[in-house]
Amino acid sequence: WSSSSPFKALLLREHRLFVRTPVFLMNVLPIAVIVPIFMLIPLFTQGALQEIGNFYPFLSKYPYLKLGIIGFMTFIAGTIPLSPSALSREGKMFTLSQLIPISPREQVKAKFWYTLIVNYACTLPIFVLSIVLLHLTWLDALMLGLLSLAAVGVITSLGILIDCNRPYFDWEDPQRAVKNNLNVLFIMLITMIFVAIMAGISLGLYMIVPWWLGYSLLFLLVTSISAGLYFRIQSIAERKYRHYEL
Repeated sequence: WSSSSPFKALLLREHRLFVRTPVFLMNVLPIAVIVPIFMLIPLFTQGALQEIGNFYPFLSKYPYLKLGIIGFMTFIAGTIPLSPSALSREGKMFTLSQLIPISPREQVKAKFWYTLIVNYACTLPIFVLSIVLLHLTWLDALMLGLLSLAAVGVITSLGILIDCNRPYFDWEDPQRAVKNNLNVLFIMLITMIFVAIMAGISLGLYMIVPWWLGYSLLFLLVTSISAGLYFRIQSIAERKYRHYEL
């Protein structure tokens, strides 16, 4: 990681593309603010804020319920249109990505890590709010934080995988890159399916193994899926990047 490393340059390129296009920015960042506010409003208006804190003994008895936090974070990550437009948002300028002397593998790696950072940052306020309101321990925070990162990694890879297979470069207005891109709807649907499957697996683990073992198995499973998809998008990019027609 030197000051002139290609990977760092690609990350900065992704960042500039993101922050210099208000449409992309405004479709992503409000999620980090609006969702926590909507979580707090009913708690304040109905005076239920203190009662939430009393929920911790119940979570201690049924620790698998803590995974609901991760399920919600994962769903929110699936509504963020950044990963399913990872290639598409470059539009006609994607020609430059095909011409620069940096491998498609490196380019898609930069897209993954930048998108993962943004996606996780957008879900982080929900995570912090949940930890504070439910009075969870630092160990809970660490365990749930690692698992949620792996889960968001799965959604990020899936979004990029969808965009690699059906990119949408033919747009004139940046808003169309998001609004007219069916990939955004596909990743939301796939996210709901993924969360439902993980919920089913969690229920099965709850019935047969203790929390610490169930968490470990779930973490191993989600991390393996995330890693597999991460390498999968790199191999697809290596094969398809130079052949996209704009």
